[in-house]
Amino acid sequence: MAAQSDPPTPQDLPQRTVLFHVKLAGDGGSAPPGSLFLIEEGQVKPQQYYGQDVALVLDELFDTPARDEQIQRQLDALVAFIESQNQEESLSELRALEAQLGTKDPDLTRARTRMRGLDFCETHRQGRSSS
Repeated sequence: MAAQSDPPTPQDLPQRTVLFHVKLAGDGGSAPPGSLFLIEEGQVKPQQYYGQDVALVLDELFDTPARDEQIQRQLDALVAFIESQNQEESLSELRALEAQLGTKDPDLTRARTRMRGLDFCETHRQGRSSS
């Protein structure tokens, strides 16, 4: 391995590495052209994923879900509660997810918006105070 202060060479990296050169704040988290490289078996390969969400790119390249399985199950349950217009369960699941993910998570923002559309009263107050 290279000395501590030297940058790693492709041979120092794991078999498959993705290198992003992306300013995530301000560009919506997308990967502009020339900013994403896959280093695989010592070879640097530019990738074209312009306009795609970084989480989706990583999912495709590494075949891993963007979310932890338990969190995804909870999000799926929240959507099911909202679609069945179960206000009490929707609010309970939303609060539990906010405690884990924070209030600015995009999936929770979408859920709150849908709940407001269904006139789930508490989401009006909660959405304003937590934004």
